[in-house]
Amino acid sequence: MTSSAQFEVDTGIRVVCFDLGGVVVRIHRNWKALFARFAHEDVANRIDQELEARITDLFETYQLGTIGFDQLLSGMGAALGEGIDLDTISRAIDSIVIEEYAGVAGIIEQLGKSGLSTACLSNTNERHWKRMVSWPSLKSMKHHVASHMVGLAKPEHAIYLKLEEVVQARGPEILFFDDTFENVQAARELGWISVHVDPTAPTAPQLITGLAANGIVLQGGAC
Repeated sequence: MTSSAQFEVDTGIRVVCFDLGGVVVRIHRNWKALFARFAHEDVANRIDQELEARITDLFETYQLGTIGFDQLLSGMGAALGEGIDLDTISRAIDSIVIEEYAGVAGIIEQLGKSGLSTACLSNTNERHWKRMVSWPSLKSMKHHVASHMVGLAKPEHAIYLKLEEVVQARGPEILFFDDTFENVQAARELGWISVHVDPTAPTAPQLITGLAANGIVLQGGAC
């Protein structure tokens, strides 16, 4: 791998920004399947659409920093009912974050060496953040904007505007990768160049393709 990226044209892009879960970091995405791994099957089986929505709402509130982890656990425990203790819920939540996608850290490193600024824009939480922040991909990023830090979340425009403030760039100066269509669309509404990533497939090749489509060609591929 060479140490930088090549610009085929004057793209005007100054910042390449990444979502974390589903783009940089592989995660578990389904509450029912997650609790099936940690609790009795009866607990997982009672997670219907309504209960899934309740759990998701609690988790999203936690990711905004509005409630603490203990409040999240007690709320989820009450929602899930008998057959699961708070320690099991805690272990299930911790297991949501799995690992970095192969090759992504090398891509981010190359972009930084090319003179482009790199950033993440993520709906996440303090507990997961403490685990991920020392990983090579995040260490290679110049800027970090996360929901639990700023009390804002995608797809609301406010968190995108916060990122613009942090990186001192706006609109088409930012190339953004995200695995959620609503988040991609919100970025486009603000003029960002936005690319959807499929989290079920290797993401590094998708990032390379998305970069090349916007005039940024990595030298030697990703490591």
